[in-house]
Amino acid sequence: MRFYLPYLLICLTTTFTACAIPFDTEDQDRVRKIQDYVNTYKQIAVEEMYLMGIPASITLAQGLLETNFGDSKLAREANNHFGIKCRSTWKGASVRLHDDKPNECFRKYNHPYESFIDHSYLL
Repeated sequence: MRFYLPYLLICLTTTFTACAIPFDTEDQDRVRKIQDYVNTYKQIAVEEMYLMGIPASITLAQGLLETNFGDSKLAREANNHFGIKCRSTWKGASVRLHDDKPNECFRKYNHPYESFIDHSYLL
């Protein structure tokens, strides 16, 4: 039962989201984007949950918000799903974007999976 619980929670979350009554095309698009994001990254979130103990639902929720449902420039161009900044110890690739301050340094990843791993370590 313990093994299936995360999948059950993700399925319920997706189901409740899908059951929301969309009022217009924008709402329908938002529901579709949420479902697509969860379906795309739920496996990574569940794997990280088992490895690091951070609930997959928390990881997915933060990823959804930080990336505007996967549409943010940082997610699309740098595979950074959590707004993780470079910090002084970062030696990898980076991108510069305006955030709290102009021209801030954000980590750039080869694959979103790397962003999820970093997110787990930072938490």
